[in-house]
Amino acid sequence: MKVIRLYVLLLAALTGTPGATAQERLSNDTVYIPVGTQNRHSTKLYGNVYTAARLQGVLRENRQRYPGKTLAVVFMEPGAYYPDSTLVITPELANGNGAVVIMPAHPGDMVTLSGGQPVKVKWRRWKNGIYKAKLALPYTFDHLYINDIQQIRARYPNYDSSAQHYNGSAADAVSPERVKTWKHPQGGYVHALHKGEWGGYHYRITGVNPDYSLQMEGGYQNNRPMGMHASRRFVENIFEELDTAREWYYDQPAQTLYYKPAPGTRLSGASVVVSRLPQVIALKGTADNPVRNVTIAGLRLAHTAPTFMDTREPLLRSDWTIYRGGTILLDGTENCTVRDCEFDHNGGNAVFVSNYNRHATISGCHIHDAGGSGICFVGSPDAVRSPLFEYNESQPLAAIDTVRGPKTSHYPDSCTAYDNLIYRTGTIEKQTAGIQLSMAMNISVLHNSIYDVPRAGINVSEGTFGGHDIAYNDVFNTVLETGDHGAFNSWGGTGTGIRTAAS
Repeated sequence: MKVIRLYVLLLAALTGTPGATAQERLSNDTVYIPVGTQNRHSTKLYGNVYTAARLQGVLRENRQRYPGKTLAVVFMEPGAYYPDSTLVITPELANGNGAVVIMPAHPGDMVTLSGGQPVKVKWRRWKNGIYKAKLALPYTFDHLYINDIQQIRARYPNYDSSAQHYNGSAADAVSPERVKTWKHPQGGYVHALHKGEWGGYHYRITGVNPDYSLQMEGGYQNNRPMGMHASRRFVENIFEELDTAREWYYDQPAQTLYYKPAPGTRLSGASVVVSRLPQVIALKGTADNPVRNVTIAGLRLAHTAPTFMDTREPLLRSDWTIYRGGTILLDGTENCTVRDCEFDHNGGNAVFVSNYNRHATISGCHIHDAGGSGICFVGSPDAVRSPLFEYNESQPLAAIDTVRGPKTSHYPDSCTAYDNLIYRTGTIEKQTAGIQLSMAMNISVLHNSIYDVPRAGINVSEGTFGGHDIAYNDVFNTVLETGDHGAFNSWGGTGTGIRTAAS
């Protein structure tokens, strides 16, 4: 696959349009900001680094010059684009009398915005069918893609596509007998279901005790802590477990990548991408100064970094904790839209609508193989009067705030998830959903198809603040890896209407 680097043509405006098809999708009162691709010889492919700040600078300059026009960020050619940091759209860049549109030049062009980084490696045969390559990176990474296909981090038990839990789990995954065989397990991870199968936990290995039990940090990813399941667990990122096809391990201190390719794989000339960014695009405003009228359309977004070790904020009176982020984040917006996008093999949530948002729409998107949830609408606890978080918390009657209505405006209201195809989410995190609602009001969840998920297809964490319309969704093959749940789940349904039952 041809790997393409991103560059921005630093033009204030383009006298012509990028083509009739793009012109038809926008008004005539539009300033086009063309984003091009530049093919390089392989020896120079990784020389220059694109910075999101350059594109932000172009947006800022054009918004100041043309406050009443629509700014169209147009990706001129199909291919993969690799920004070095999250593209953050603020009110300063977006707001005016016009809008901001981010899209390909032509409908149907496969334009990928990647949260990964392409790397150049020279493979050498090592032993037992394993190859190795020097790779100097200032950070470690959790996902590896060879020719745009996600590979398997060295793990025990080995990956089994037919296994119900975690594609393979075992009671002895962290047994002393097994730990004895590992020389340096620090940096490895233990993933396990909750003891009651109510979601899961994740731990980072920090050391080994004299009795060969593990020293670990983590385990805060569930809001009803009861410990790990006795057998539904696995361990990954352990060098000694690299023993089967498609497994890999990165030794950061030695700056060496190890990989065991499947039979028939030609590594010479194969593209190699590693995960880097947890978010590709973030719309960041506030209730007092929101980002307005931004549309992200027709893009493929892929290769973002997993966020399971950042999933720690408890939600209200449920099993849930959350990470407030996703491949695309909407935080403090009005009338913003994500439509007709594909979210493909991302490490965390696909779309997260956080805190103050009004009239956000997620429609026509294809979301699959996400480590976290598909679409989340989650408000801030500061909007809730007398919030309680964990099941055992309580407060005196006299301390309860009985004033009617939300305390602040910091929650999604009148937002929509419509006509999205969502499947194989929760590949890493098991307390997830195809669509998640918490501390939100008047959310419409309509005509979505959701299937092959580890827990609920649609989850309403609590009745705060209600008014939701959940209808005409096709939800099936749910609760595949957990228990005590359903296609639809809620811990409180005040003011929520379900007009068509899930199948």
